[in-house]
Amino acid sequence: KLNVKAVNREVKASNITGPVLIDAVNGWIRLENVNSSDIDAATVNGDITFQGPFIDKGVYHFGTHNGAIMLGIPERSNATLSVVTYGGSISSDFAIATQPEAGVNRRRKTYVIGNGSAKVEVESFQGSVRLRRPGNMSEKEREQ
Repeated sequence: KLNVKAVNREVKASNITGPVLIDAVNGWIRLENVNSSDIDAATVNGDITFQGPFIDKGVYHFGTHNGAIMLGIPERSNATLSVVTYGGSISSDFAIATQPEAGVNRRRKTYVIGNGSAKVEVESFQGSVRLRRPGNMSEKEREQ
């Protein structure tokens, strides 16, 4: 299990298999080629970038208070994504249906990709959320 706590540092983890828990303050988190069914990555002031598969029945949480979240999602993923942002926008490269949520504003959306097996929570208070195909992530998005 990878367990990282960082203050005023950036965290980059790549080519990892197994559970991941990252808790950061004042730093971005970059996860590349992480093969895990259990990821919890949160930062107070920083962006989060994730590129990797969502494993069926896996549980994922990505959260930041002041930062953007970019997810590079492979085409054949099976995930239900609950996405919320209060001060940013939500954009997606995928032609995926948004599940209606009664009484909830446009800043909260639920997307289902494939059979929806993996559960993915994405929260950014002040930043935007971008759901990208891995090949469509710009160099800037990968570096954030």
